[in-house]
Amino acid sequence: MRAVVLPEHGDIDVLQIRDDRARPAAGPGRVVLRVGASSLNYHDIFTVRGMPGITIPMPVVPGIDVAGRIVEVGEGVAAEWAVGDRVVVMPWLASLPELGLIGEVYDGGLQQYVEVDARLLIRLPDDVSEHLAAALPVAYGTAHRMVIGKGAIRAGTACWCSAHPAGWASLACSSRSASARTWSPPSEARRRAGRSWSSGPTKC
Repeated sequence: MRAVVLPEHGDIDVLQIRDDRARPAAGPGRVVLRVGASSLNYHDIFTVRGMPGITIPMPVVPGIDVAGRIVEVGEGVAAEWAVGDRVVVMPWLASLPELGLIGEVYDGGLQQYVEVDARLLIRLPDDVSEHLAAALPVAYGTAHRMVIGKGAIRAGTACWCSAHPAGWASLACSSRSASARTWSPPSEARRRAGRSWSSGPTKC
């Protein structure tokens, strides 16, 4: 199986493309995905370079965001999941900290097949491609944790969205329950995006 392997910390040139990795098997409560897409995030750079206080077992396959199709289901997996289902993986859940972070403490999406805990799966709608889905979890999840989980936006909050309509901005602007007002830099594209996503007045 082909994979991008990190054998040790360093710069990007320490990464290796290997063809000799064994395809994983689905353990209890886990599934194997045929990877359709895996996006890169700055956290993957942290993994390559190393982070103080975090021990990464080497070698490891990076790739914190991954989407694909189930090809094997392990014993004890909930009946809602079956071979052929298209899914995206939540890289980490606060309710399951013992699982750790995919692509950091266990192999991630930069390989042809990946084994993941079935509790991290999110089913993909038919009209969402694996490539689009793989670009979502880290960017949007980080924004959701800051804006919603931390309660940073409340009714009447004014938000400056410098990257409208990127992951952070789209979350802030779609938080209708927060009734936030949003601002973004001038441009017709960003102005249109603001009108589409904002729950309150958008000033460009």
